Amino acid sequence: LALARESEPVEAPEAPQEKLRVLIVDDSPIMAKILTSMLAADPAIDVVGTAENGEEALEKMKSLSPDLITMDVNMPVMGGSTALMHIMIGSPCPVLIMSNLGPSSYSTLLSFLNLGAVDFMSKPVKSSNIVEQQQRMVNRVHLAAKAYVDRFRRLRTPKLKPSDFIDVNDDVAPKTVMIINAGPGGYLEVVNLITAMPQASETAVLSMLSIPPPFAPTLSSFLNLRSRFDVKIISEVATLSPGRCYLGTSGAHLEFGVAHGRCILRKSSISHEAVDGESFEHLLTSAAQLYNENVVVVLLSGAELGSMQGLSAV
Repeated sequence: LALARESEPVEAPEAPQEKLRVLIVDDSPIMAKILTSMLAADPAIDVVGTAENGEEALEKMKSLSPDLITMDVNMPVMGGSTALMHIMIGSPCPVLIMSNLGPSSYSTLLSFLNLGAVDFMSKPVKSSNIVEQQQRMVNRVHLAAKAYVDRFRRLRTPKLKPSDFIDVNDDVAPKTVMIINAGPGGYLEVVNLITAMPQASETAVLSMLSIPPPFAPTLSSFLNLRSRFDVKIISEVATLSPGRCYLGTSGAHLEFGVAHGRCILRKSSISHEAVDGESFEHLLTSAAQLYNENVVVVLLSGAELGSMQGLSAV
């Protein structure tokens, strides 16, 4: 019996999964308590501390070593933007901006993203389903924590002359299509890429970003002044033109198609309940069917890939 027991394989105990360490920075003790409660409800998250301003956050970072920081925008002593600059220069850490979002705050949010914040979302409100808000917050925190901020580079947009901008001819079809996909943490990579692209006057670009649709006009205007491409937001249907960059936002399930002899971008025929990975696969498959080898795919931080069938098609 002893020999038999010795011969049986012994299963090693599973190592305990390390929790995601989160530091909450908000000047409202009540809001900090609410955020702590909502995040701590996830067994994979450990709220290791709170701070009432940016200066206190920088001090607590040294001892707490968080994996992610949620950061308020307006705070006394040291505001969010100053704290973010110190974090990205001294000890880069993924920062998720938590703010009461509205059209008047979009330019401020844009500046935070340009300083290195990996994502942003609204603070919880009583008027909405608290369970849905909690789940959305937990999901965004987990995604944001995966961003590779060690490779952070300050935004350096080129100084363009009027002759540098592509003169778009809507009567001509593009010969090549570039598809850019990025999630949380990929914002600056997208901006650096689009603003640095050469005068590729035979190429159309589609950039898929995990940003809310209302924020798209602010980003489009920002990029349009700094990119050689003409940057537009995708509405219901867009006829593809070379020299133009189309912005797709969160929840925009798109596909390539043909109408009146021209290639177009339109709302996808797949279910609106499809997750981002499935939607992106369908987008790539439709692009491969129309453009064959003339498709360039760029995958950046946080990109949802699905089962890779779309990439296989390309």
